[in-house]
Amino acid sequence: MSARYAAGMTTKVWDKLVDCHPLGIGATQDVASTVAFLASHEARWISGITIPLGWMPSYPLPFDAYVDGQ
Repeated sequence: MSARYAAGMTTKVWDKLVDCHPLGIGATQDVASTVAFLASHEARWISGITIPLGWMPSYPLPFDAYVDGQ
């Protein structure tokens, strides 16, 4: 989902984004791995929680640099 936005980012903006996310930017495989885990027997005690798999409002994004082209 983020690929179309990443394609328009400058190196400076991309670096700011990476700085905001020390664990890196999630990829398709990250979501697939989470789904596989939740469908497995290992996740039998997981219930009633939210697993954030993408950018959340609490995660800072460098919108100012992206919009202003800085």
